[in-house]
Amino acid sequence: MSAIKQAVFLCGGRGERLRPITDHLPKPMVEVNEKPFLWRLMQQFSEQGISRFILLTGYRSEQICSYFGDGSEWGWNITYSNGREEWKTGRRLWEARELLDESFFLMYSDNFAQVNLQKLNETFSETSASVVLYVARKSRGNVAFRPDGRSIVYDPSRSRAELDHVEIGYMAVDRDAVIEILRNNHDENFSALLLQLSATENILGIPAPCGYVSVADPARLEVARSYMQARKVLLLDRDGTLNIRQLTRRYVATWEEFEWISESHRSLQQLAEKGFSFVIISNQAGVATGDVQPDELDRIHRNMVADLRMVGATVLSLHVCTDHWASHGLRRKPNPGMFYEAAIQHNIRLDRVMYIGDDQRDVIAARNAGCMSILLGDQISNQNGANVKPDYQAMTMLEAVPLVLRQYESWELE
Repeated sequence: MSAIKQAVFLCGGRGERLRPITDHLPKPMVEVNEKPFLWRLMQQFSEQGISRFILLTGYRSEQICSYFGDGSEWGWNITYSNGREEWKTGRRLWEARELLDESFFLMYSDNFAQVNLQKLNETFSETSASVVLYVARKSRGNVAFRPDGRSIVYDPSRSRAELDHVEIGYMAVDRDAVIEILRNNHDENFSALLLQLSATENILGIPAPCGYVSVADPARLEVARSYMQARKVLLLDRDGTLNIRQLTRRYVATWEEFEWISESHRSLQQLAEKGFSFVIISNQAGVATGDVQPDELDRIHRNMVADLRMVGATVLSLHVCTDHWASHGLRRKPNPGMFYEAAIQHNIRLDRVMYIGDDQRDVIAARNAGCMSILLGDQISNQNGANVKPDYQAMTMLEAVPLVLRQYESWELE
């Protein structure tokens, strides 16, 4: 199956739980940091290569159409299927059937999550499922994974204890399979279709690793506004990025062996003066090999953080994987587990932060986590043919400072 190139947004509901805001405004147009929430969703898709959109509108559709037009202002191609306010989501999709590609992404217009659309597309293409969707962990949810860990049980009643996830949108959909189901009950909500697909085990789930935010009600809207606010948080590798790597040994084993890279130390001070704080994400396999004692690793990090504090640089947290270098655990880079931990702990959008490291594995880890990367040094970025090209490259952290400032400033201006 070819790559999906079209995204369809369900954005016609009344938004009752968001009243009184929605008394005069459609829910997708609610302001999140000076932009409509729907704009931020489409921007997310555009940044991952999807710029053809269909908006299935209803309530106060003229406001949506007037703001977005044909989308050309942002390099997008927008088509509309305008319907009645009272139509249910199944009817909106049915009425737009002639506009749909053979396969497409389907979105709600009130949830935002850090997702990988390429992964969603690949999972969909590799299976015979009619729908593949992202789910987030939630007590009293409407989704549970079956024993195979991929197919899901969908139950909108939320009545069973094992329902520990919720579907959040971000779906890959087989048009013909879905339209065939809607043919006989297209006046139902889309949830009825998911329930039918669940009964035939024809729907798969992918966990959203950092959860989601929503604008479905006033309280959650404020959380979403906070989450999507641009923040000056920079993610950093340790060895070879902050401190000099050992030349005669594999690991820095004691604080006495720890030696700052002077340019990096000055860079963090400069960035701190511009309002940046830092998160350190580091593999430290020396603990597993026995070369580094856990207590001494803690001492290294306490002193490192204290050194930085003395020049005004704040380390929000350290995320350290002490697994053996042969481990393939989710936390060990280039896997993104520690990035997800940091994102959840500090309410960070990973697609709005940068990670700086000195190794191609750092670039891969950043890409796996969905954030931008800066590679330090003069390594060839496509060694062994791997697709590990960084977003930026600099010889030293001092050279990287202007790159960081420009990129974060562009995010602040969005």
